[in-house]
Amino acid sequence: MEFIKDFTRKVTDTARIAAKKSSDMVEITKLNFNIGTEEDKIKKVYAQIGEIVYHSFEKGEEIPEDLKGLCEKIVASKKNIEKMKQQILRLKSIKICSSCNEELREEVVYCPKCGTRQEVDVAASEESKEENNAETCEQNDTENNTECSGESNSECNVEVDEEGEEANSVNEYQAEEDEEK
Repeated sequence: MEFIKDFTRKVTDTARIAAKKSSDMVEITKLNFNIGTEEDKIKKVYAQIGEIVYHSFEKGEEIPEDLKGLCEKIVASKKNIEKMKQQILRLKSIKICSSCNEELREEVVYCPKCGTRQEVDVAASEESKEENNAETCEQNDTENNTECSGESNSECNVEVDEEGEEANSVNEYQAEEDEEK
């Protein structure tokens, strides 16, 4: 009987220790979570302090010298971001309305949202037309087995034979057909 009492006591003690350890682990997890929450709050306050200092820098107010260098890095990064955004707009053939910030095609003269007259960038419009012509030429090349000089859609009419040599142009074929009639 002594063996059973001893065994029961050990099982009970082990269960109690396991429950205590489990309870401790739950408490440790909760505390670690709360520590993380407090650290996030501190990071947000640091960011707010940084924004306040940066806005003071923007206004021309006096800030500590070591912070000026950091603020200048922010200014440089903002300029780089703006340049990259402009490149994206150019690649998309889009401009932004100066009044309402609506995205518009480059050739739009009046904003459809607010009605503000837009500046038309002639160079950008010409570049956009050239890109569209090039795309059309590429489509014609693959669909019609033609080659294109790329200067205008009307020049996308050179027929290419199987050896890759120019055959008569489409216009010449049409003229020959008209003569036969």
